[in-house]
Amino acid sequence: MSDVGDGAQVWRQLGRGWTRLLWGLLVVAVVFFVVALATEVHWGTRVSTVCNIVVASCWLIVARSRTVVDGEGIVVRQLRERRIPWSEVAATQAAGDRVLGTARVRLRDGGVVGLPGVRGKDLDRLGEIRRDGP
Repeated sequence: MSDVGDGAQVWRQLGRGWTRLLWGLLVVAVVFFVVALATEVHWGTRVSTVCNIVVASCWLIVARSRTVVDGEGIVVRQLRERRIPWSEVAATQAAGDRVLGTARVRLRDGGVVGLPGVRGKDLDRLGEIRRDGP
């Protein structure tokens, strides 16, 4: 199921345990919603179950966010996946604190892309992977 190569480094926004927990929350919320539709309950209960499904879905998007870096480039997965080859990267930088701040890349066309799960302290590791490329 994983498309990560051998020499790749993976950073996740949240750990796998949190992802499993959030999938469980989403399943419980959907089951609760189906039961609420099938039985005679107050309309507020139905509205709250829809809210729970929306919240669980949003948290799952955060939990699935990750950055994969290898010698060819960077793959950023948030709501959708984007591959950025090293030839398009002008610079790597930390937003905020050098140690705890989030990392991002500045592209040659002037755009900026955040790297989910990557902290400022990981910029040195990014540089090593970029130098060890193909």
